[in-house]
Amino acid sequence: MTAAIDLVRLAPWDRGPIDPDVALAEARRVLPGVVAWAGEFTGSFWLLHGGRLEEFADGWALLARVRAIAASMRASRVPRRRDVPSGAVPPPSRRRPPEPFFLPPSRFRRFTRRLAALLGSVDAGH
Repeated sequence: MTAAIDLVRLAPWDRGPIDPDVALAEARRVLPGVVAWAGEFTGSFWLLHGGRLEEFADGWALLARVRAIAASMRASRVPRRRDVPSGAVPPPSRRRPPEPFFLPPSRFRRFTRRLAALLGSVDAGH
């Protein structure tokens, strides 16, 4: 399998014809689960991706397309914040802080006054 990786890194003018099995194995290694095959009678390579069927004249073109698809999938998985330049500190979160366990003093006083008024009116009724 290492031979396929070394072959792919050759300069374009040094590339010769690639073995179909090597090209397909490399395509499956780069993009697992890809549906690709070599046409026995056409001599073309075929790739089925995203509901599209693509034909390639040789294995090098197939590998170039598979690598482009893999690179775009990796790039889409990386979350990016476009509003923050790289190296900058992101802005603080806009979410409200969680409510404290105890009520603030002003809300506590209001609650106790209303409770006292409610209990006072109930006691006055008896």
